[in-house]
Amino acid sequence: MMLLISVQAFSQTTPDSLEIKLRTSTGIEKARHLNEAVYRYAKSDYQKAENYVRDAFALARQHPQEAPYRTYALLNKGIVLNFSGRVDSAVYYLVEAKREVSEADFSLRIKINAALGKSYITVGQPQQGLDCLYETLRLLQRQPDKTDEMKVHSNIMWAYLELKRYRDCIRHGQRALAQLEPQQEWIMPYITNNMAASYGALNNLDSARHYIEQGLPLAKKYIDYGLVANCYFILGNLYANAGLYALALEQFTLAQPYREKTGNVFYQVADLYVMADLYYKLKNYQQGIQTGLAGLQLAEQNNLTLKLEGVYQALAKNYEALEDFRNASKYFQLLANIKDTLYQRATADALADMQLRYETEKKELQLAEQQRQLKQSRQLVIFLSVIVVLSILLILVWRKQVTMKQRETLLKREKDFQAQLTRAVLSSQEEERARTARDLHDGFGQLIASAKLCINQAKENWRTHATDLLDQMHQEIRNISFALLPHTLVSEGLVPALEELAERISKIGTLQVHVHAAETHRLNSILEVSIYRACQEWITNISKYATASQVHLNIIHDAPTLSVTIEDDGLGFNPQMLNQGNGNGWKNIQSRIQLHEGTVWVDSEPGKRGSTLLMEVPLDVQRKVA
Repeated sequence: MMLLISVQAFSQTTPDSLEIKLRTSTGIEKARHLNEAVYRYAKSDYQKAENYVRDAFALARQHPQEAPYRTYALLNKGIVLNFSGRVDSAVYYLVEAKREVSEADFSLRIKINAALGKSYITVGQPQQGLDCLYETLRLLQRQPDKTDEMKVHSNIMWAYLELKRYRDCIRHGQRALAQLEPQQEWIMPYITNNMAASYGALNNLDSARHYIEQGLPLAKKYIDYGLVANCYFILGNLYANAGLYALALEQFTLAQPYREKTGNVFYQVADLYVMADLYYKLKNYQQGIQTGLAGLQLAEQNNLTLKLEGVYQALAKNYEALEDFRNASKYFQLLANIKDTLYQRATADALADMQLRYETEKKELQLAEQQRQLKQSRQLVIFLSVIVVLSILLILVWRKQVTMKQRETLLKREKDFQAQLTRAVLSSQEEERARTARDLHDGFGQLIASAKLCINQAKENWRTHATDLLDQMHQEIRNISFALLPHTLVSEGLVPALEELAERISKIGTLQVHVHAAETHRLNSILEVSIYRACQEWITNISKYATASQVHLNIIHDAPTLSVTIEDDGLGFNPQMLNQGNGNGWKNIQSRIQLHEGTVWVDSEPGKRGSTLLMEVPLDVQRKVA
């Protein structure tokens, strides 16, 4: 049975010294220390790592014109998501970091590519993962770092395991162990575990057990929970291959507490389908089906395509043993389909081509270095050749830029046209609401007040009842006026209007809304209305669906950006469901914020309490929008 073993970053800095650096450093140095802290605590203290991610984004907002700050923040977010098992989201943030990183920043590019390569393999895209890892090796040729190179080689071994290239994994590991230096001792268990898994798959149990016994003490020494769990996992596989199924289950039981501490769904699924297979061999078929279905649910929820093969096989065998041939046939068919998909996109030729490209580029760099040392006449010839090639490339680049500029111009015109349409529709809607609100407030309100005055001066017995009735009518009209366009929003601005909204909601139900805002000046009216309506829409959804008791609305006016955060303590959900719903609430929020070239993020997770909506609007473009 195959096991995936990847190497994570490890820092030699002690927690105390790191905390001191975080308190005393500033600027880009603080961004680097925050990145180091995220790597350190993502495995052992997830909440602390999340706090450092928030600090990194706050630091980036303080330096909006300097790209490395935001790049570090995106990298940190990807790392934390990867450790928590939300690998699809991790890939998104790491791709964004790779898109924004400077070509000249080799150190940061190495970190991003290494993390992205590992995430691609985890999410079931080993070919893309290999691309990133080989690109990392090429970058390390320009900025050598022996430790980083060893980590990358360990993850390449993981890719060989994913593609069932066991002998290649062993050969790669033997070369890596020969190059390992004493200060890189903490990397050794990753390499030995990969080799043990490969030997186990080849039924060489003595060699597999030998490498596990080398790695397990070091994994415990460096308090790497995931690595310790993997050691027990491999031992369990060794016992299973030897037919000692009860002992194999015992090893998986030892791995369980370490798996729970890592919180990584990818490996939890691997454990579950292997255990389901062991239950089959022990003829406990009902337990095997129950365990397999649990693994299938986790794999489907987290899009772990590479794990589906083992899950389908275990379920099919248990159902067949119970003579439930309908379900057995179903999972055997799914197994055949997934095998075709996996092995068509990951062939031996593709791996050989990747290795050849890496070795070729390495030799080309060495040849270029030798050519620079030739005689003066040879240098002149090379220089002239380079000039010719550069001239051709410049012409090609210029033509490409002209084409791209024309395309961007057309896209900008289309975008401006759509924005104008949206602006016109929203402006028309708000003007109509404002007119209706004024008519209700200034017309009917004054008439009812006059009628009330006249009745109060009369002495008939029905005066009290009529007065109460008119009070109710007046209050109803005030409520309608508030719903159409709060008078406070027009006269006093966004923050007072949101405070009034919070007070109204808190009075009429169990949901308590709190507004926190520093002193802010008035914004243009369209932006104020857009932010107000978006907040009103989201809080309404919370009151309907989240079963929350507390909502905190935070407004930060940190030029040149306006940030609005809405946090609740209700039930979490899958943010992807927002785009699949039939209602227009979420679409209205997005269209209002995108009108001002802003962005909207939602952070939530099923099964956990608490959700966060973040809206950010760049204030330096609002003059164009208004």
